[in-house]
Amino acid sequence: MTQTDYLKRLEDKVNRAIEHIEQLTVENERLQTENQDIAEKLRDYRRELNQVHLDERTRASQVRDKIRSILRKVDSLNSL
Repeated sequence: MTQTDYLKRLEDKVNRAIEHIEQLTVENERLQTENQDIAEKLRDYRRELNQVHLDERTRASQVRDKIRSILRKVDSLNSL
């Protein structure tokens, strides 16, 4: 194999490596964007879940208060 052939093969390999790196760079950028989108959705879902938990706690507290009120009324009827 001549030095020219060797250099040509080396150049071809370097060019393929560069193409592969470019493809990986594009794929990495796409995946980073996708990851950011998923992270934002996750933050939104967490906020929504936290709000649902807060609403549920508020609703449970209101139910407990209502039951206490009813029980006080029943107790007051029993003391008559």
